[in-house]
Amino acid sequence: MVAGLLAGALFASQAWVDDARAERERAAAAVAATLADRRENLRFVRDHASPLLVPRSFVSIDLTDQKLPGLQLEGADFGEASLTGVDMSYAFLKNAKFQNADLSSSTLVFTDLEDAFMSHVSMPNADAGNSKMMNADLTEANLSKTLLKEADLSGANLPNANLSNANLTGSKLIDANLPGANLTGAILRRADVTNANLSRSNFIGADLSGANIAGADFDGADLRSASFRGSTGAGSAKFDKVCFDSTTLWPAGFDSTKVGLGTCPY
Repeated sequence: MVAGLLAGALFASQAWVDDARAERERAAAAVAATLADRRENLRFVRDHASPLLVPRSFVSIDLTDQKLPGLQLEGADFGEASLTGVDMSYAFLKNAKFQNADLSSSTLVFTDLEDAFMSHVSMPNADAGNSKMMNADLTEANLSKTLLKEADLSGANLPNANLSNANLTGSKLIDANLPGANLTGAILRRADVTNANLSRSNFIGADLSGANIAGADFDGADLRSASFRGSTGAGSAKFDKVCFDSTTLWPAGFDSTKVGLGTCPY
């Protein structure tokens, strides 16, 4: 009887080992298949890259961690694509579509995204330094902790976009539209926001040191703990019904008593 119990236990133990090994093999095969699919997707995209303006649909494609630097893909459609960790630096993507795409931790350095359609795109922790996003549609985009140093977003549309803790040092946001945007903790040192619509935006803890804010509309914005030290053009900027307090740092010589105090959200 004891021998029978031992034999049964050994059989069960071996079965568990075999099942575990089979599961590991299935998981490894699945990973290998996914990587193979991504390499094939990369080949497909490269084969369709050219300076010609032709229809190129890559909707929902998976290019996670793939390298596509310098490709010419004007007008390409990457809607809802999986582009986490992708390298599209120096690529020409004017008029391209990225609605609802995932560009988390991607590299878009010196990438041309002028007039691109990027509403609801998710690209936190991406590096888009020196990129061109003039007139791009970034409605409700997630750009949290994104590097946008020296990027040109002039005329871009970013209503309700999340730019919390983004680095926009030296960037251009001339005539950009950012009503209701979240710029909590964002760095905008030496940025140019001339005539930008920043109404109702959250600038708590934002750094606009040395920024050009001439003609910018801050109406209804939350400016607590924001720094405007060394900024220029404050005299022509609009500050009506804004939320600010003693932690707000105004530029030298600026008369904050003329600022229209609004109701703070909390």
